[in-house]
Formats: sequence, C-alpha cells, structure tokens
Amino acid sequence: LAFCGDVILVGDDLESGGAPSTGAAYVFERSGGGWVETARLVGSDITNQASSFGFSVSVFGDRALVGAVAGWVDGVRTGSAYVFEKRDVGWVEVEKLVAPDRALNDLFGYSVSTSGNLAVVGSLLDDHSGVTDAGSAYVFEVGVGRSYCDSTDNSSGAPALLSSTGSASLALNDLRLAALPVPNQIGLFFCGSQHVQVPFGNGWRCVGGTLLRLPPMAAKAHVLSRAIDLNAPPLAGRLLPGATWNFQAWFRDPSAGSAGFNSSTALSILVGP
Repeated sequence: LAFCGDVILVGDDLESGGAPSTGAAYVFERSGGGWVETARLVGSDITNQASSFGFSVSVFGDRALVGAVAGWVDGVRTGSAYVFEKRDVGWVEVEKLVAPDRALNDLFGYSVSTSGNLAVVGSLLDDHSGVTDAGSAYVFEVGVGRSYCDSTDNSSGAPALLSSTGSASLALNDLRLAALPVPNQIGLFFCGSQHVQVPFGNGWRCVGGTLLRLPPMAAKAHVLSRAIDLNAPPLAGRLLPGATWNFQAWFRDPSAGSAGFNSSTALSILVGP
C-alpha cells in the first residue's frame, strides 16, 4: 500500500478478474472524517491475463504507479508498470512502463516508487553484466515538464517537490500542479519565462523574467494542489504554443523561522496547442 496527502492506494495482486491473479489496485480518498473508495484500477491490457497487477504501488500527488510483476509485454511475461493520473473524470491510465531490455521472468514491477516527474521500477531478476538474476532498477520521466532547481527542507521535514499531471495543451487545458510536502499554510503557484536560482526566503527562487502569480490558497494535508487554467487570467494570452514556461510554488512557513517562507523545486513546461 502507499499513502500521500488525501489518497491511499492499496494493491491486491491476487484478485481474480478475467483470470486468476489478474490483480487490481484500489484508491481511497479522504472524505470528511473518513475514507471512501473512489476508484478500482486495472491495467487496460491485462483484463484477461494473470499479471499480478498491484504487486507494488506508489502514489504522489495526483499520480499513481502500479507494478504488475507478471505482466505480459509482446507475448512475453516480463513484468510491467502502469501510470495513472487523477483527472476531472477520475483516475485514468496514461502510460505503460516496460524495460527496454526486457526478458522472460525478469519480475519488472517487483517494486515501484514515484516522486515529482520520476518513476522508478525495480526488476528483481534482471540479468546484466554477465550475472544471472542480478536485479536492476529503471528510472523513467513521467508527467509534464522537466524538474530543475533545488528546494530546502521546510517545517514538514523535507524539501517540497513540484509535480504535474495532465498536459500542457491549451486546447485540453487539463494541467494540474502539486507541491508536497509543505506546511498547512497559505501558498501560491507562479511562473515566468526564465531559469534563475537566487536566494529567496528560506530557499531559492528558480523562476525569473516577468512573473505571473496565481491566486493564493491554503495547503491541505501538506499538499498544495491546483488545476492551472491556461486560458484564464493571468496566463491567458501569455502562454503561447511552442513557448517554455517555468513554474514554482511559494508557501508560508512560520514554524521554520528565519524568513518565514520557502519555495518548491521548479518545473520547465513546453506549452502545446
């Protein structure tokens, strides 16, 4: 199982779907003082295959990563992993991850972890360097944009990492940003056209040029999350297709002392039509 903010993800790799041990993963989200099941996740191409989907799970912000340790790829049982993102219509599968050098019974998906725009997938029995079943791990970039710049520890006990879900398409207009962990304080997202790294509060400001600031909001469960409307002020008409814009989160942090505020890592995002 995995937990982040208001989401708990539980894997059940022995659940029988169209075949024994097809597997599934269940999403529970906080509702008032309790937890409510909001989604049942299954890989789109393993409905009738014994794939042990849900053997490993990870969740970060609005992204879930689920390992299918016995998943089939091109007719070979090598293991696979699936990326899901929370959209307006619910949790949807957005990507299937496989090892480029996959082989039979590598157990790719034995372990998974996701943070920011990275996904790491363990392959327990991968052969390499002339060693049988040596094992390895694969790193993938997922989500929108490329992460850059540093963030310092805040009073939540760790640096705030900025991640994204959806897309940077003006037509789809489904970009969402999340920064965590952050203190349960007021914060906001801002963007600009330049990369910088200058001292800023208790951390760094990594975005420069003309800054566009979105409205402030309160973090909840140590997560600052907002749907970014690319077609509304202050972004409308400024973020044009083909241009790269850089996003970062700012948040109050009085418990940390010193300047009393901090910022997240940054994301460089290419705007699409």
